[in-house]
Amino acid sequence: MLQLEFDQLLSEFDDSLDAVDTRRSHALAERLRGRAPDAAGRMRMALREMVLAVFTDQQPPSQEQANALLEQARRLGDTRALADALVAYGRVVSRLRMVTQALDALSQAEALYAELGDARSVVMAQVRASHCLYEGEMFDELLQRFEPLLGDPQRQVSLPPAMRHGLLNNVGAAYSFLDRYEDSERVARQLYLEACERPDYLPPSVLLRDTVNLANQLLWLGRLDEVEPLLDEAGRIVASGEVLERHQIFYFQNLALLAWKRGRHAEALEQFDQAKLLADRFPSMPILARILLRKAECAEEAGLLDLALQTRKAQVRLMQERVGHQARSFGKTLEQVMDYARAQGQNEYLRRQGSQLERELAEARDALELKVQERTRELEHATRMLLEREKQAALSHLVAGVAHELNTPLGNAILATSTLEAVAQQHRRAYEGERLSRRMVDEFHANLDDGLRLTQRSLERAAELVRSFKALALEQASAELVDFQVGDVVRNTLAVMEPGLRKAAVEAEPGAVSEQLLHGNPGALGQVLAQLIDNALVHGFEGWPGLRRLRLEGERDADHYLLRVADSGRGIASAHRARVFDPFFTTRLGQGSSGLGLHLVYRLVTQRLGGEIHLLESPGGGALFELRLPLR
Repeated sequence: MLQLEFDQLLSEFDDSLDAVDTRRSHALAERLRGRAPDAAGRMRMALREMVLAVFTDQQPPSQEQANALLEQARRLGDTRALADALVAYGRVVSRLRMVTQALDALSQAEALYAELGDARSVVMAQVRASHCLYEGEMFDELLQRFEPLLGDPQRQVSLPPAMRHGLLNNVGAAYSFLDRYEDSERVARQLYLEACERPDYLPPSVLLRDTVNLANQLLWLGRLDEVEPLLDEAGRIVASGEVLERHQIFYFQNLALLAWKRGRHAEALEQFDQAKLLADRFPSMPILARILLRKAECAEEAGLLDLALQTRKAQVRLMQERVGHQARSFGKTLEQVMDYARAQGQNEYLRRQGSQLERELAEARDALELKVQERTRELEHATRMLLEREKQAALSHLVAGVAHELNTPLGNAILATSTLEAVAQQHRRAYEGERLSRRMVDEFHANLDDGLRLTQRSLERAAELVRSFKALALEQASAELVDFQVGDVVRNTLAVMEPGLRKAAVEAEPGAVSEQLLHGNPGALGQVLAQLIDNALVHGFEGWPGLRRLRLEGERDADHYLLRVADSGRGIASAHRARVFDPFFTTRLGQGSSGLGLHLVYRLVTQRLGGEIHLLESPGGGALFELRLPLR
């Protein structure tokens, strides 16, 4: 999918979310899923799917999930993806009533969109801010910032329809909560008439909201005869089954209000309970507070004083919770809320509880630290065991290679001596039977010469292999620091690894290693070279159709000796280069690789040899490792 088409569909997705058109949102999500053009596109799609899941009640809002996606977006380094992540974070945490964090995230997103020159997204971030102000019950601030929009029809027209509709709805709700019913009725009627003119454009949830909003404003203005037809219309929308339960709360609340105003108290209380049941499941503090307030007033009017008292107590508990949320979110901007009775007592209770929680948290932290230390020791022990196994596996690999290589010269020597024994027996029988001729003596001498030469060459080859292996084994078994020639270690290692190199048809070139006397641990260096060569055979040349060459180069550089091991194999992918020395990192998981080979190399170079090892860019392809070893 092209970037332009992808961006256009994401904009449509945003519009469907603003319009509460869940059916279209799910359809667009299905259409976009798996078709993002790049990593940034996949991130932007994941953010919208999280918001859709939260706002359609498929999953609860999670600050941890929003934080994780936000951090991923930061690491991507894409400005638009980061701005989208900030918007998504703001939308999710506003559901958790963390209004300050939500507004801060939306302000950052607005600045990033402005930097990109995306005016539409700037407005979108501002509209999201109006939702946060409503959720935080900052109605005065909401009106101060967005009320001028009502007097600017040209600016209203410039907004995308769904954004404009949602923004005006928030302004109208702010009027209502501030008891400015005539202003609220004006906005609610405007939205209702627009919904009636375009019923196919707006989803059922929005039609329900606009219908019930107008009914609510008319109810408080005492125009009850106009309310009933509107609530009947709203009832048909609810009965269609296309409206989420969270959007039905206000409908049941207004049914209760109408029944109360008509004097049907029992019916009203039943509807209040239905509205509260939904409001408890889908918390919205402003609406829940109004439900409790009106239910208490209805119960008092009906003479049900016990019920009224219980409802008032629930009001106080909710008020205390609201004060806590608002104080944490806004600090001194909501000091007037603290005038409520019992607020100080609630704060004292919270302080006592907080101290207890702090003590419990400290104890839990100490216990966790002990557990972490214990697990760390276990992990270090397991790592040491695995590294030892890796060393043993490497040694076993060397032993197997040397044993296999010894078979050939020793087998040749055995064959030659067996042949000489048979020729000697034949010669002796001819001599004892007085049948020995000059020709037979000449043939015996020729066979003796050939057999002895073959035996000598074979035994010399076997002795050379044993010497190399013995030298390497002694070096690796010793932890003493001694003076040694780099070239000797290189030649001994290549001699031991020669069977594996020959089997893989890899040509080794050790001639570019200059002689240099180092003071250190030759065994550790031999292990490093053997592991690097084995790594090249397994990861670089296995299944490689191209040139098969291994080159070792070494030269002095000031106070260090630089030793390079380069192969012409398939190389190491750029995505893996930063992790090749990490423990347990392997591209052959489940294929016999432990992921500890290069980590062992790193530890040997840095800890046993006191040097450095780096993976460099190889001009001719393949992998290039450079060891920087101290001279003394």
